[in-house]
Amino acid sequence: MTSWPCGDGSAPGDYDFVLRITAYTSGACPPGGRRVHWEIRGRTLCTRIV
Repeated sequence: MTSWPCGDGSAPGDYDFVLRITAYTSGACPPGGRRVHWEIRGRTLCTRIV
């Protein structure tokens, strides 16, 4: 896993998926698209596969 500035163009290295963070919430993740989420410190980190 890595992160990079959005303005830098394509993802560095050889990765299978690019995930966009959509929310860090105490509730449900936003609907739509192919989503992946994790429980972190009692909250939910929501991402969407782009």
